[in-house]
Amino acid sequence: MRALVVRHAEQLADHQRRDRQRERADQVLLGRAFEALVRSVAEDDELDFALSPLRAQLMFTEPALRARLTITMEMLPRVAKALCEVYPELDPVSAGAAAGSFMGALATAGLVAQQQGASDQDVLTAGRRGIQIAVDGLSSLDDS
Repeated sequence: MRALVVRHAEQLADHQRRDRQRERADQVLLGRAFEALVRSVAEDDELDFALSPLRAQLMFTEPALRARLTITMEMLPRVAKALCEVYPELDPVSAGAAAGSFMGALATAGLVAQQQGASDQDVLTAGRRGIQIAVDGLSSLDDS
């Protein structure tokens, strides 16, 4: 009987180890996707990082820019739906929280760094840090 319990415990430990490895791979994949997003924004010649604080202020006060912000926010449910299609075990509410956490972490970390006068490279580093914080926090989705 004891041998059976030990074998079962070993099998359970192996299963948990494989699950953790898969979770880490998923987190790395999501992190890379958002790093690609950060790089694409950074390489856009139209963006002037020195004007980002002014751009943020205008986005919240000018009607046309507020409309663009609204469109961006309306995109998040589509991102959540896509996450559900890729990860069918993820429920829609959790997928929405995941999409929002990534986008919010990326945008806010980068904006704060810009407002503090950070260099373009430091803004990218801040965005990556925001993404990493979001990725680390998303591991809690498996507990729900």
